[in-house]
Amino acid sequence: MKNGFTMRQTLRGIQLFVAAYEELSFTLAASRENATQSGVSQHVGDLEETLGVKLFIRKLGTVKPTPAGRIYYAA
Repeated sequence: MKNGFTMRQTLRGIQLFVAAYEELSFTLAASRENATQSGVSQHVGDLEETLGVKLFIRKLGTVKPTPAGRIYYAA
């Protein structure tokens, strides 16, 4: 894991990924998980960096899962 990335941060990233995947929005995921939109984006970005794949295509307030994101969610 990268520079001081803890298990707690990883679990939070996974939790926020699931919310974003189900809501198809970082903003709605943030509301659902009592977080900020920028926090969701940062955690998902960290998770993507850790995994080495993009999980979402980001477009104007919405997110669309990539094939890798769909596989990760199903796992």
